[in-house]
Amino acid sequence: MFLIDNMEATETVVGMKDNEEYKFKDKPYKVKHVFMEYLHNWKHPKAQQLEDMEITRLQLKWATRGNIKDCGVFVMRHMECFMGGPESEFDCGFAETDGEILNQIGALRKKYAARILLSNINKMKNEVLKAANLLSES
Repeated sequence: MFLIDNMEATETVVGMKDNEEYKFKDKPYKVKHVFMEYLHNWKHPKAQQLEDMEITRLQLKWATRGNIKDCGVFVMRHMECFMGGPESEFDCGFAETDGEILNQIGALRKKYAARILLSNINKMKNEVLKAANLLSES
């Protein structure tokens, strides 16, 4: 079970403390706890196997410092790319320098916004298209 955080481990707000008492656990362990309750409740065949797994924080070459506003974009990209393989094979295509990463994040933000706005489940899709057409005509 992996923890994927775009922030460097020395700077992150996501702690890795486990504790017998729930109130003293850090968020990854609380999320795991609730997820395990859900799986056990539904008698999922892999529930015990997952519960026995340790949480491992992935060390990302593209980890950022001081960037707390782009976490959502990083999460979406990580969900697109991570397939559960070895850490050495996890690659989202991010550069390793802050300037290049910011350019990539900007492009991804536009890509994800377009996908969300133009999705067939977006009830406002037609209004978005009309507004875009009006802008392109002006």
